[in-house]
Amino acid sequence: RPAPGWLLHVLGDDHTPRPTWVPGGLYLSHGAATGPLQATGERARRLPDGSVELLGDEPPPPVEALGYGADLRRIETALQLHPAVRHAVVAWRATERRLVAWFLARSGE
Repeated sequence: RPAPGWLLHVLGDDHTPRPTWVPGGLYLSHGAATGPLQATGERARRLPDGSVELLGDEPPPPVEALGYGADLRRIETALQLHPAVRHAVVAWRATERRLVAWFLARSGE
């Protein structure tokens, strides 16, 4: 539940309310439903009782890397499948035209 005075909105890409059970972006507004909206970066859906279920972060758009579409989260997931990797982060450095990965090793690796 939001803090007192705040409203939760589950909206589509066109900023219209999503029907019950249909995922969308989670937005906050203060006071009135017509006030300015603040995107949270979370995916959510409205449940039949009016509550909101959080579904996780919105996936970032794929980057164009050397002529190919690259989903950075999928690359991070693939790196984290390695038994020696605890956590990985991947970024596209456009000025250098390359993907860069950072990772944390598991203990004792």
